[in-house]
Amino acid sequence: MDQQARITDTDALENLRSALIVFQARAKRSVDEVIDEVRRTKRWLEQEKRDYWEAQIRVRTRKLDQAEAELFNAKLSEFKDSIAREKMIVAKMRALVAEAEEKLRAVKYWDRNYEGMVEPMSKGLMSLREFLDVDMPKGIWQVTGSIKALDAYTDVQMPATPPKP
Repeated sequence: MDQQARITDTDALENLRSALIVFQARAKRSVDEVIDEVRRTKRWLEQEKRDYWEAQIRVRTRKLDQAEAELFNAKLSEFKDSIAREKMIVAKMRALVAEAEEKLRAVKYWDRNYEGMVEPMSKGLMSLREFLDVDMPKGIWQVTGSIKALDAYTDVQMPATPPKP
C-alpha cells in the first residue's frame, strides 16, 4: 500500500498565513485604540468633566443668588405678580444648582471607581496585546516553516517506479 502524501500546492497555507498577518495588524490596531480610549476616558473624568461641573456650580450658584436677591427686592416692593414669577425663577435656579451638584457627585464617583471597574478588563486587553505581539508571530512563523517544508517536499523528484524489495 502506498503511504506517501500527495501534496500538489500550498495555497491554502499561504492564504492562512496572509489572513493571520492581516488579522494580527487589525487586532493590534483595535486593541491600541481601546487602550487609548480607556486612558482618554479617565482623563476626561479627572479633568474635563470635573472642571466643567465645578464651573457650572459656580455659575448656577451666582444666578441663584441673583434670583434670590430679585425675589427679596420684589417682596420689599410688594408686587404680587413679580413675587410669583421671582419664586418660580428661584425654584428653577435651585433645581439647576442641585442638578450640577448631582452631576459633580456622579463624576467624582466614577473617577474614584473607574480604575477598579476598568482594570480587570484592561488586563484582558493587555493579555491580548501580548498574545498578538509574542504568540501570533510564532504561529505565523510556524505556518511559514510548514509552507517551506511542504514546498521542499513537493520539489523532491519522485522515482518513476518504486524500488523492488
